[in-house]
Amino acid sequence: MYKFSKFILLMLLAIVFSCKSAKTIGNGEANFKLSTRQLIKENAKQAANFRTLQARLKITYTQKGKSQTHTVSFRAKKDEALWISATFSVIRALVTPEKVSFYNKLDKTYFDGDYKYLSDLLGTELDFNKVQNLLLGETIYNINSSEYKTSVGDGSYIVQPKNQRDLF
Repeated sequence: MYKFSKFILLMLLAIVFSCKSAKTIGNGEANFKLSTRQLIKENAKQAANFRTLQARLKITYTQKGKSQTHTVSFRAKKDEALWISATFSVIRALVTPEKVSFYNKLDKTYFDGDYKYLSDLLGTELDFNKVQNLLLGETIYNINSSEYKTSVGDGSYIVQPKNQRDLF
């Protein structure tokens, strides 16, 4: 089951970290001169606003030097349910405010429980809103400009706490 849950976790992280964005100006080039306060304001304006969402995603992840690509179906009903299903429903995950469920037909493994399992896996306290924000590319913590600093790396903004937690 650990192998399967690690796969699901890698899929979820691949969705999040494959998306990049930066405020652009009229000519289509990124504007890397925004202050931390401006960047946080602009990010808040870009928050996903939907009732339901459906998408097909191609996810590539690398583990121990081997790369795999999978196509998954992602569905969301904002603030109610997140559903990820691989081709032929071989792998399925359902996340609701009350529980987290995973199912893998190939390994005949499943998990049906609370957020403690995901929290332990990632090493930080998670709940439905944080998982939803993670999958949608939103911030998982409330941020304000006085506690964070901004830098630019690989053509994207990096916003991080001035005093980083040891775990992170």
